[in-house]
Amino acid sequence: MASLHDQSFNREAWVRMGLVAVAIVGVGGLIFGSVTAHRRMVEVPRLLEARHSEPVGNPGRVTTQIAQLGAEAVETLTDDVRDGKRPVAERRKSLEVVSGIDDPRVLPLLGEALQSDDVGLRLAAIAGVVRHGKPAGADLLWATLPKVDEWQRQRVIIALGLVAAGGDIAKLVTSATATSGDERVLFAWAAGQAQRRKTDLDQIGRLPPAPLPQDDDDERRIQAEVDAVLTSIAAGEAVAENGLKLARLTAIEFGTWDQAHQISYQTIAVRGPMSLRGGGKIERDRPSGPQGLELKRVPVGVKVE
Repeated sequence: MASLHDQSFNREAWVRMGLVAVAIVGVGGLIFGSVTAHRRMVEVPRLLEARHSEPVGNPGRVTTQIAQLGAEAVETLTDDVRDGKRPVAERRKSLEVVSGIDDPRVLPLLGEALQSDDVGLRLAAIAGVVRHGKPAGADLLWATLPKVDEWQRQRVIIALGLVAAGGDIAKLVTSATATSGDERVLFAWAAGQAQRRKTDLDQIGRLPPAPLPQDDDDERRIQAEVDAVLTSIAAGEAVAENGLKLARLTAIEFGTWDQAHQISYQTIAVRGPMSLRGGGKIERDRPSGPQGLELKRVPVGVKVE
């Protein structure tokens, strides 16, 4: 046992121990600095150089990693979107990726793209507003409605149902009663889908799609329900309530990356499961990894997801 009078661990020893601690901290700082510098000067630029290597709609490894860069990638992607000399496919891809980043610069950029003369870029912006998921995006979509043709209007209306909240729901109902035909149906569906975010969220905050028909009899039953709701909507009866019923009966999965495809598909699905016979099949639980969207032909009698 050491003596209480042991003076071997004196002031000089403390100084040496402090110097060792400082050296360790310094080495750690150098390692951290070198890793940070390598990421900023090598990894990030290399990743951004590959930003157009995957096609639009494909959430592959590069797309996912760039979206995860967040604010670091916004400036480069914004420059791409605004560069009218770039191929439209590249501008669309950059718009698609940047819309998945939560940054205050993104929504104004989407608003710019919605005013583009290029239809492809405008459609990418509609999908981008939905992917970005901010209720403020509804203002951009409302401003776009009067400026586009019928088939683009249909996609804007569906997109409104996916981001609208608050007073926009009443505005969707009013728009439904003020129109007719397909647009009335789509406005009613959009009002219903927006209402569902208040009533139908599951325990993890997800809005589930409509249940799939289990067999042909179930498909016919669901179609009969949809037809009855569509008849009521066409007559202008209880548009808000019937819009909610319609959304619950026909909403597809929107928890995927390729929102443009899903929005387009919803314009068909809103008429019920029988409207999907012979059409493309949506992979409702499609992963967000580097797998392309698979389109399949669906024979009569086979349930459609």
